[in-house]
Amino acid sequence: MTREEYDAFCAGLPQATHVVQWGDASVWKVGGKVFAIGGWSESVEFAVTFKCSETSFAVLKDLPGLRPAPYLASRGLTWVQRIDRRTLGDAELMDYLRRTTLSSSRRCRERRNVSSDSINRESRPAEEAVTAADIRAARARIAKHIRRTPILETPSPIAGAPPVSLKLECLQHSGSFKARGAFHNLLTRPAPAAGCATASGGNHGAAVAYAAEKLGVRARVFVPEIATPAKVAKIRAHGVEAAIGGRSYAEAQDRCDAYVADSGALKIHPYDAPETIAGAGTVALEWEEDLARLALPALDTVLVAVGGGGLIAGVAAWFAGRVKVVGVEPEFSRAMDAAFAAGRPIDVSVNSIAADSLGAKRVGDLNFAIARKFVAEVALVPDAAIVEAQRRLWRDVSIVAEPGGAAAFAALASGAYRPERKERIGVLVCGANADLVAFAQLL
Repeated sequence: MTREEYDAFCAGLPQATHVVQWGDASVWKVGGKVFAIGGWSESVEFAVTFKCSETSFAVLKDLPGLRPAPYLASRGLTWVQRIDRRTLGDAELMDYLRRTTLSSSRRCRERRNVSSDSINRESRPAEEAVTAADIRAARARIAKHIRRTPILETPSPIAGAPPVSLKLECLQHSGSFKARGAFHNLLTRPAPAAGCATASGGNHGAAVAYAAEKLGVRARVFVPEIATPAKVAKIRAHGVEAAIGGRSYAEAQDRCDAYVADSGALKIHPYDAPETIAGAGTVALEWEEDLARLALPALDTVLVAVGGGGLIAGVAAWFAGRVKVVGVEPEFSRAMDAAFAAGRPIDVSVNSIAADSLGAKRVGDLNFAIARKFVAEVALVPDAAIVEAQRRLWRDVSIVAEPGGAAAFAALASGAYRPERKERIGVLVCGANADLVAFAQLL
């Protein structure tokens, strides 16, 4: 960012006025109070320092590329300075500045709940409900609570194609990517005395149970009857009540909503909430960083399984068009594909071997808005291809993947998604909570 670009951007902010003081620095005020300072550093690079609220400061000061402004922060003031434009780009910095000044002009309330302050989405369209900046902030909050799961280079099932990058989120705490969103919800939305509640076919419930146990929060999980015994057992292993009832996830969600209304418990939505989406998006941030750290080729395309859409919305929000994102659904559990065809989320019937994790009757509104902007297409796979992908992942790389966790790989191995000859593919293996008796039988 040049000084001219910075000044032009600030000039477009509401109620912003320019003043010049402190030597050659470019200083901008909103409502008579300084909110951003730009000037030349000793390294002859334009540096920007900006003011934020106390709750935003607590999060932003620890993000990569930012630090507390040495002189101002030492006096107890909430000022942050950009120190590395490689990890915090100009667009992200400008987004921070825009949201900071909008919050100031509205006298945004100070809250200990950092999610409503540092991730201020009130003025954003739905497709921008979660941004790369939000995902970075989510990673800073949850990093010490989750595993940095490995990536594995493996030969492509397509002859002559480049190696495939597998992101083994099946090795995450609680056995799936869901731990990311569960922790992010509980770390940004303090639970009342009644604790928290959620509805889940298993993986999200197990993740909430795990996170609640680690953070000392009461939890109740409403589980549909289609959930596997293995997933129910995992929920209960963390000392959480698994209330089984309802033939589908939608019916379990209705029961959860009634309980929340009656008890005042914190509702944690498994996919259609900004906190859940931002938490899920950290898997893509981590994946991209680790490929660069290991000097492995960048991805052209990522294949992501879709249930309610939280995972693919987070992945798509992180890559934001820089990488092609392809959704994968079972043929007879195709909520996102149906939404794309209809131009809006609609109800679908669900009948798949992967229904306990990819069996949402309808994709979330936020998830669909993000997917419509950043997801290229949806590939549909038959149950037989999912079962074969489970076998192949075990045979070739000794990975136990549940049906939903193997669906993305099934799209590549079965030809449901056909890449270009040199297309570099990433496959997100998102869950390992297989019924071991059924898994042994399919082998």
